[in-house]
Amino acid sequence: GSKIPLLFVGDMETALAGAFLDGEPGAILVSGTGSFCYGQDAEGRAHRTGGEGYLLGDLGSAYAIGRDILFAVLCALDGRASPTALSGFLAKEAGLLTVRDIIAFAYAPETGKGGIARLAPLAERAYAAGDAAASEILQRAAMALAGLARPVLERLGQSARLALCGGALENCAPLRAL
Repeated sequence: GSKIPLLFVGDMETALAGAFLDGEPGAILVSGTGSFCYGQDAEGRAHRTGGEGYLLGDLGSAYAIGRDILFAVLCALDGRASPTALSGFLAKEAGLLTVRDIIAFAYAPETGKGGIARLAPLAERAYAAGDAAASEILQRAAMALAGLARPVLERLGQSARLALCGGALENCAPLRAL
């Protein structure tokens, strides 16, 4: 039989190929549990930003948004910040009412990165209610994502396209708009 060549690539290359089926140059900006930007130019040269994981990066990700929600509510509860609608959403959705509840949740092994990332939709709900803390969280996330995309697009050139991918970008209209 004939041999079929195989090419093993990472999920960044696969996601990019899926985003631009025509094979033309472009980049993907991903904000899900983590975040990164990855692109290739017409000659196949690649550039990536982000993807360092939650300890060193993941700025603009659902994890970062969830962590920022927890911090905003902690600050509101202990008096470092003004009250926020996020407190009520966090109490209703996750049963987190006190500083002690929030800290225990954040550090519980069963919560993990995914458990914190699952809080991200609360920012959109509070943002829709006009909450200042949620607006600041989503603006910070959008700026972080733009910071990931900018150097990749600059290396790819003026005609580079950008696809927005990942749960945080796909499901949070205000984050996409910002």
